[in-house]
Amino acid sequence: MSTTLSLEINPALREFLAKKTHKLLIAGQWVESASGAVFQTYNPATGEIIGQVSEADATDIDRAVKAAR
Repeated sequence: MSTTLSLEINPALREFLAKKTHKLLIAGQWVESASGAVFQTYNPATGEIIGQVSEADATDIDRAVKAAR
């Protein structure tokens, strides 16, 4: 017996995933890290690089905490 799984991805999610660099979400805004640093993220199944993510540091954490308060 063979089963095929078909999933529909929300267009907004598809657009987000298609971007090669992902920013931080702080105070409802997508922003780059204060340092501009990024790190690569990999598909664990293939080892393929699937994008870059902004690397948060203490300054970014402080901004996020301040925004949350």
